[in-house]
Amino acid sequence: MEATENKYIKLQLQKTLGVFEECTDDLIFIYDMLNDHYTISKRALDTYNLPGESFNNVSETLLSIVHPDDREMLADDLNQIMDGKKDYHNLEYRWMDREGKVTWISCRGKVVDSESKMFVGRVSRLDRRRKADHLTGFLAETQLKIDYAKKMENKPNGSENFLIVGIDNLKKINQKFGMDGGDKAITYVSTAIKSCIHEKTKFYRMYGDEFVVCIAGDTEVVKNVYKDIRIKLDELISENNYELFFTISAGIVEVTDSMSYDELKMKMEFSINQAKKKGKNCVCIYDEEEYQEYMKILDIQELLRNSINNDFKGYEVFYQPIVDVSTGRLLGAEALLRWRCEKYGNLSPVEFIPILEESGLIIPVGRWVAYTAIKQCKEWQKYIPEFKMNINISYIQIKKSNIVVDILNLIDKIGIDPKYLTFEFTESTYIENDSIVKKLIKTFSDEGIKLALDDFGTGYSNLAYLQNLNVDVIKIDRSFVNKAMADENIYSVINHIIDIAHSMKLSVCIEGIENEIERKKISRLVPDSMQGYLYGKPVNAIQFMQDNILSSMA
Repeated sequence: MEATENKYIKLQLQKTLGVFEECTDDLIFIYDMLNDHYTISKRALDTYNLPGESFNNVSETLLSIVHPDDREMLADDLNQIMDGKKDYHNLEYRWMDREGKVTWISCRGKVVDSESKMFVGRVSRLDRRRKADHLTGFLAETQLKIDYAKKMENKPNGSENFLIVGIDNLKKINQKFGMDGGDKAITYVSTAIKSCIHEKTKFYRMYGDEFVVCIAGDTEVVKNVYKDIRIKLDELISENNYELFFTISAGIVEVTDSMSYDELKMKMEFSINQAKKKGKNCVCIYDEEEYQEYMKILDIQELLRNSINNDFKGYEVFYQPIVDVSTGRLLGAEALLRWRCEKYGNLSPVEFIPILEESGLIIPVGRWVAYTAIKQCKEWQKYIPEFKMNINISYIQIKKSNIVVDILNLIDKIGIDPKYLTFEFTESTYIENDSIVKKLIKTFSDEGIKLALDDFGTGYSNLAYLQNLNVDVIKIDRSFVNKAMADENIYSVINHIIDIAHSMKLSVCIEGIENEIERKKISRLVPDSMQGYLYGKPVNAIQFMQDNILSSMA
């Protein structure tokens, strides 16, 4: 009678299974534990190497498609159900498909008859719900978020750190070898990670080329794990005859009780980005002070952007006088950008200009500076007809904007003779083989606009460099002047530079003259012009008018 009832129950469940199969993409199963019989949705046979939709010898047959590292965990869970210690099954583990690739599944079941130990449930592919990555078998970020929340509920015991590993220059690998090459690189890294970390650890693949794993131990332990992964990766690359060659960077973030998932993610991204900024192929431990400085930069960047959108409120152009060495009269001024805000006050250009350049905001700001300075030059020519204006431009403006057209349009709009304008750029801006820079230099030269090489002597300047570079003025940096005041050899070098520059019909401006002693000594070298605090600090247009324009006319 009991066997008949069990058979009846099984038939009813199988009918129900057929109905549910039409209502879900999950695989529905019935497991008769006492009779060791298993029935699963027929669709399972399309993906997994099972003998049929119904089979016996469940422990042997089903475990054959379970990942070896998960078999013990699954067997233990099923034994607890068989022993009556629990009446449900709820695990996430790995099945191997017909091609031997890993697929993460969520398997849930409930005992429906305690005497027959028969339970029903469903198998859901996590990768199809974007909870796992089919290529590597690693869990996806959505699952990391879930697992992290559970970890925080239980409060971690002892020191734990998240290690985030990323492939350096995956985009170049994809460009050179195609997506198959990129997939192969990802597989190398996932294999290296799995081989260096405890088999029961959960691995996660973030979007793109990054992988995450939580490791018990202090940061030194995790740093050693990263080193082991690098060594294993090098072995894999070597074993494959260097078909692909690439490196990996990593970041380490310690788990704290109060850290949300969003904070964890930001800190992981920050730490790995720091590693890549420091040359790649290395690991960086998250540093709170560095992170706060980074957040400050982001804050300043947003304030700079808001200022632009608010009609450039907070930006101002200051002017520093440039004087003729032989006569001491005012030749013109260099336009210098300044910025202030309520939160940070007057910020140094050394601090905010790199942020403008890195973010690309230097393009609209640079255009505004040029317009303001050229317009001011035209205004001051009412008092000093030959007044000249020097304006700085950055490589970002040259590379990523149509600066030539912008400047020519401004000259035409304001109605100024281009010979009164000099645009300054530094040595780092000029790249000898950069066609864009060469085009700008030629166009400016054809239009009669002067170019100056700023900060000469601080980089890799040499005389051959000057011969190949078609500029009109070289500006010798203050740091070079300081050395010349204390070292006669450096003083002699500046003398030779000026002589050679003059032989090449170039003008020379000495920057950073701060006192009369410096003025007298440097003047003996006969440069063409000077600027520095001795002649005036950078000031706004109103102050410059009073201190320089009007006084020069007296």
